[in-house]
Amino acid sequence: MAQRKRKGKTARESADHYRSLFEHALEGIFRSTPEGRFVEVNPALVRLLGYESIEEVLALTLPDDLYVDLVQRERLRATYEAAGVVEGEELLWKKKSGGHIIVSLYARAIRDRRGRIVCYEGLVLDVTARKRAEEALRASEARYRNLFENANDMIATFTLDGIVTSVNRGLEVT
Repeated sequence: MAQRKRKGKTARESADHYRSLFEHALEGIFRSTPEGRFVEVNPALVRLLGYESIEEVLALTLPDDLYVDLVQRERLRATYEAAGVVEGEELLWKKKSGGHIIVSLYARAIRDRRGRIVCYEGLVLDVTARKRAEEALRASEARYRNLFENANDMIATFTLDGIVTSVNRGLEVT
């Protein structure tokens, strides 16, 4: 009898630890049906999508309310079917405000004994700021390259040892 009580207490403690991790995670965590309904979401996913409550997010349908591009969702479904997992897939999702965010998805398909997918569960990271910074860097590099290559002035870059690493057309002509 005492051993059964200890096992019960351990199971409850384990469930409490899982629930705490789920509720306090900084990343969005979810479980959804293959048809596209959330079954469970954590508060971080609610915040990430700009909603006020878990209930609001549970009322969403992924194809209608979340995906900007339904082709992305169908591609994901095919990946789940074939491989069972998605790792770092970047998707464009809608926020409650109508704006868009770029998320990185890490998820897996959960199958029943017959191999049918019964749900998906996973982790969602907002990578919008990183993607915008990468785009700004690419644009800045393109402006620099255009300025460097098309300047009428002679421009060259050197290593600290005095080795020429690049020259522009203005220097090549002379």
